[in-house]
Amino acid sequence: MQNACISHDIKNPIYIPTESDLIRLIVQKIHVSNAHCGKEHTLAIARQKFWNPRPSNAFKKYLKNCPLCKRFQGLPLGAPEMISLPADRVVLTKPFENTGCDFMGPLLSKTQEKMYVCLYTCLTTRAVHLELVENMSTAAFLNSFTRFISRRGVPKIVRTDCGTNLKQGEQITTKLFENDANRGCSLMSFCADERINWIFNAPGAPWMEGVWERLVGSVKKAMSKSIGRKKLEFTEMCTLLTKIEAILNNRPLTNLILMTYRKVSCAQ
Repeated sequence: MQNACISHDIKNPIYIPTESDLIRLIVQKIHVSNAHCGKEHTLAIARQKFWNPRPSNAFKKYLKNCPLCKRFQGLPLGAPEMISLPADRVVLTKPFENTGCDFMGPLLSKTQEKMYVCLYTCLTTRAVHLELVENMSTAAFLNSFTRFISRRGVPKIVRTDCGTNLKQGEQITTKLFENDANRGCSLMSFCADERINWIFNAPGAPWMEGVWERLVGSVKKAMSKSIGRKKLEFTEMCTLLTKIEAILNNRPLTNLILMTYRKVSCAQ
């Protein structure tokens, strides 16, 4: 190398021990003055004047903690640790005693009118109840909720998102329960005694709605494979949703392990 046509610094590099703080300053100067280049580029420039037997660890340690490089190359924040499921998801209860509710749509009918699906799911048994409504108004929601409790029973807990129609529905239902004039109706009297607890998920927290959003995806998948882009009338859509409801309520709740059986000879 002494006869090579290279500079004196490359022929006789300065030795820098790994444990020396000087190596950090050298790496910092080279890295910043060369537009925050990568590890290999920084190492190639450093070896033109300095030598270290194990430069990779020292270089990687500094470049990993470079504030500017973190801004451009840093990975997004990972998913946080899963918290415990709420009590109404794991406590043994009657079907639909703890219920989740959500809307999906719009769906277009043959007459180009919009239709929506109100999905109710049991948070414990994962059963599904589907109601077709003509719009997303509070009145339409209350009508679907009345049909739901007439068929499935009155829930003790109803979890929903922060939709305005659902919030107003909770307020109207509460006023009906507190009005003595409605206590002559057996259904309202029973609901008032049971005191349905409405729980709205935190705004901007879609991960809290996965328990019913997953079922919304299952309903959409079944509809797309059943009718495709075909448009149905209101009554036809009601029939289809009832069929999809029956299919989803017969689905397995856990993974089915396919066991491989080994043939055994019975010959003695």
